[in-house]
Amino acid sequence: MSISGKPFASLYLAPLERYAELVQQLPASDNHHHAYLGGLLDHGLEIVAYALKLRQSYLLPTGITPEDQVVQAEAWTAATAYAALLHELGKITVDLHVEYGDGSHWHSWHGPLERPAAQANRWPALPAEGGAELNQPQASDGWLTQDALWLVSKTVSNKLRAHLLAQGIDGIPTNNTVVFNVLQDHGMFQPTADGRPSGAPPSRAQQASRTRSRCYDLPPP
Repeated sequence: MSISGKPFASLYLAPLERYAELVQQLPASDNHHHAYLGGLLDHGLEIVAYALKLRQSYLLPTGITPEDQVVQAEAWTAATAYAALLHELGKITVDLHVEYGDGSHWHSWHGPLERPAAQANRWPALPAEGGAELNQPQASDGWLTQDALWLVSKTVSNKLRAHLLAQGIDGIPTNNTVVFNVLQDHGMFQPTADGRPSGAPPSRAQQASRTRSRCYDLPPP
């Protein structure tokens, strides 16, 4: 589709630049589509282009006269582009933990990153209520360190399975090893060598299999 210079600058270029400034080099996923630095921006732009192509096949809004559709066409086209661009914006709010080099955290509501980020971690989905107990001297499900989230396979697997079953999800493996194999296959966890993570009680750590969350080291924007 063709858009003249002035409408493009006001309706499209400014929002696209704002989006690029906000997501910068964050990945779109851990181990699936666009799982690389800058993947979230690439994915957003691709979906905008696809949505605008589909938009050409529709007369919007429905239920009004063709004359009114012509008057509103530009606004509906822009709305289509905005919806496509923002369809995964929630990832940088709820899925990603972005940390500056000095240890302070960045959140999407702070606006664009003001300085280079040291890393962005994507955490596994665990139940919020009755979920994992972290960094506890006794009976801890895992340990959150500076570089990773370390999890005790058995207890976390049991809690994750119970949470998924409570949501009505069928087909969850009953074997904990199979559960973690599936999670590792999808890139949610990375297997680690035997050893005790920092801060873990030896009696638990020596008996447990452990995994860690994925981390992305982000270069300067």
